[in-house]
Amino acid sequence: MAREGYGAGVRAVFEGGTPTLSGVVGTVADLLEVEPGLERAVEAVLGERLQWVVVERFEHARAGVAWLREHGKGSATFLPLERLAGENGRGPSGDAPPIPPQHSNALTWVADHIAGRTPSLVHHLLGQVAVVEHLDQAEALWRRNGVVATYVTPAGEVLSPTGRLRGGAESAAAPQSLLTRKRQLRELEDEVQRLTETVDAQQAIVGSLAAEVATLRARLGGLEQSVQARQADRVASEKDLEQSVREHERVHRHVETITAEARQVSGEAGTPRPVVWQQRARCVDAAPGSELVVLRLIHHPVVHTDLTARAVSAT
Repeated sequence: MAREGYGAGVRAVFEGGTPTLSGVVGTVADLLEVEPGLERAVEAVLGERLQWVVVERFEHARAGVAWLREHGKGSATFLPLERLAGENGRGPSGDAPPIPPQHSNALTWVADHIAGRTPSLVHHLLGQVAVVEHLDQAEALWRRNGVVATYVTPAGEVLSPTGRLRGGAESAAAPQSLLTRKRQLRELEDEVQRLTETVDAQQAIVGSLAAEVATLRARLGGLEQSVQARQADRVASEKDLEQSVREHERVHRHVETITAEARQVSGEAGTPRPVVWQQRARCVDAAPGSELVVLRLIHHPVVHTDLTARAVSAT
């Protein structure tokens, strides 16, 4: 998927996602980190050179060509890095070629806006490529003397030092830009990384919530047991209350029975009462302070019965 849009030979070199040959650094498109907005311009300038296979030394390039020929895997262009340093008028510092003062503010050198781990490759391919706003500006700069450069517009129109001009509308069937696809893949990888981190964070939250749910379930089990125990106590209390009510009713009925019997007894003994109280008065008069003794005697069952019998016989 990462090599979609490349030629058969390039795909064979990177079969399985990694180089099958020694000394391979990567393709030109792999090694360029282009700022957003310049991708179309760089694509227009480099064209097929974006598919070149960059190797460390010339012998690696010879070995790559031989391997493709022997295995019938197609063809590819190999670019050794060992001869690129110091080319195209740029020194080790990577400075752009001299620019007349009247043009110094009008040009944007592409190499100054591209990062990569191989600066010599950037300078070799784009060291004398400048971005201009439109084609009229490119033509005006090209007709002046003093600067030998390739001019490219953001729309992808390219004017070479010899006057060769390339531009127009891209075909709908044209393959997608390698640099654009590379950026999209990088953005997708970043998005996947971000989503992975989000998922990991959400999973941690889910784990924490699961632990909290387990704790709450344990507490709920304890509460259910407590509720069951309280319900058992309530049932026992209700039974005790019912028994107490029945006991109360039984005592109440017994009290009513005793009260009725007492009233009956009092009614039967109503006649001799005056005699008894007369005897009580006589005793009190004869012996002051003996009233309590007389009351006790009167209410004693035997004495009470005897006094009652005497009263009856006297009548």
